[in-house]
Amino acid sequence: MIQTLLVSLAAIMLAMIVMWIISVARRDASIVDPFWGMGFVLTTWLVAVFNAPASNRVWLLVGMTTIWGMR
Repeated sequence: MIQTLLVSLAAIMLAMIVMWIISVARRDASIVDPFWGMGFVLTTWLVAVFNAPASNRVWLLVGMTTIWGMR
């Protein structure tokens, strides 16, 4: 469990730092806003994969989160 949390934390931190660097280079902080939903998608997929085999209920939540995050 703690390994999954640490991997998720590292992945989302890396993704947000990359987005921050891009926003600073472009001088446009608004590009970070659309990524927030994708951050949830990334975290959800990581948790599902690292805790395999996931149940059907977990995959339903992953699918719902993915649809919501990609809107």
